[in-house]
Amino acid sequence: ALGGMLIGALVSGFMLAIFMANAGGAWDNAKKWIEASGLGSDKAKGTKYHHATIVGDTIGDPFKDTSGPALNILIKLMTMMSILFAPIYPQKAFDEEWWWVGFIIFVVFFIIAGGLWGWMRHTGFGKIDYKTVNTIDKEDGDDEEALELVPNKGDGGHGTSYQDSAQEIESLRRQLNEAQETIAKLKNQQS
Repeated sequence: ALGGMLIGALVSGFMLAIFMANAGGAWDNAKKWIEASGLGSDKAKGTKYHHATIVGDTIGDPFKDTSGPALNILIKLMTMMSILFAPIYPQKAFDEEWWWVGFIIFVVFFIIAGGLWGWMRHTGFGKIDYKTVNTIDKEDGDDEEALELVPNKGDGGHGTSYQDSAQEIESLRRQLNEAQETIAKLKNQQS
């Protein structure tokens, strides 16, 4: 039984560690690619695509930096502890007459888990109120309005901030082109 548990833990832990390391790296690289305008300048930093990769990177960093490598330590620790304590356990550790104890533990666990889940659903524990937490509050004495972080879900998940920023970028590009033309005219007049 111990050998089966160790083999199962080793195989599943190894596969999970590889998955977590690869998925975390992919999420991290996706954010870097978007920031480098990999999808084009209209889908670069500050767009909804970039916001989505930030969410993915928030999960990806712990995957590749902590959870994946920690499974390696867990596999080693499980193996060492089983080798150390295997001689101490009796040959027949499971008493078939006491099967009901395991069943009681199983039922109590599921009652507690179900009750906790029901309480969380009923009280709204863990729900995010986007109307109150979706802004960076202005500090005392700051005249600027609060900054919206993520589009409100009330408008279908798409705020107008992306359209506004696209229009603002286009306006800035026009101003830049006009300034470059003025500089070129001034250089021609001097020569």
